[in-house]
Amino acid sequence: MYNKIKTSLFTPSKIIEFINDKWTFIWLYFFMLVLILLIPNVIVHTTSKGFNPYQYQNLDYFVKNELRVKGQIENYELNIESGYHGRFERFDFIVTNDNLQMDLSSAHMIIMSKYSIKYVFNQIEVSSKTYQELGLESYDFKDKTTANQRELIAVIDEFYEMNKSSIIPFIIAEEAIVIAIDILIFIVIISVFNFKPIPFKFKFKINLYAATIYVLLSLFATLTQIGLLSYIGIILMFIYSNRAFRRVISIR
Repeated sequence: MYNKIKTSLFTPSKIIEFINDKWTFIWLYFFMLVLILLIPNVIVHTTSKGFNPYQYQNLDYFVKNELRVKGQIENYELNIESGYHGRFERFDFIVTNDNLQMDLSSAHMIIMSKYSIKYVFNQIEVSSKTYQELGLESYDFKDKTTANQRELIAVIDEFYEMNKSSIIPFIIAEEAIVIAIDILIFIVIISVFNFKPIPFKFKFKINLYAATIYVLLSLFATLTQIGLLSYIGIILMFIYSNRAFRRVISIR
């Protein structure tokens, strides 16, 4: 595996040597690339206590500027005039006296119900904590003071922290699927628009190895917050693919 990575990065013209690799190994290499791009996500999700800094910033803005609910929590019981459905980061945020009256079609939902806060993934309740467990005896949604809003933000963050071990696997799995689809789309597009007289399966294999440089630079782009590196990776992926195919043609 190390030699294939090294060849793919530094001598792309030799990628032709891997053209007869078995499909089992091809897919193992593909999922290795997915795991490489997943590393920063795993680090971010697992090193913060509650929401990661980006999620917390979104939650803070959402509560202070978008959350509009008429009602309050009294004696650990939610009473509101009508339901609310908003969104921050990847989470749909729902406030309701009756869950059945709300649209539960989103993947990630944090629901403030009558007696508890719940996390629901694809209509499956994963975890739940009562307001009493969270120490939220009373809360007035009409009170827009910073101190009051910070109390709700702290409770939601605490709920997320208490249930993180149940929530994070779903989020990471979803992100892995998105990354896999992105890489696959790049490989398929380059393969489809390569008009050289070579079977598609060989184009796919060559472009998979050529995608190694894109994955590596995308990883650095995420770690350094320099988005330009991802675009450089895309360009180099095209260049590496062309070098590999020139070698194929010369051999033919």
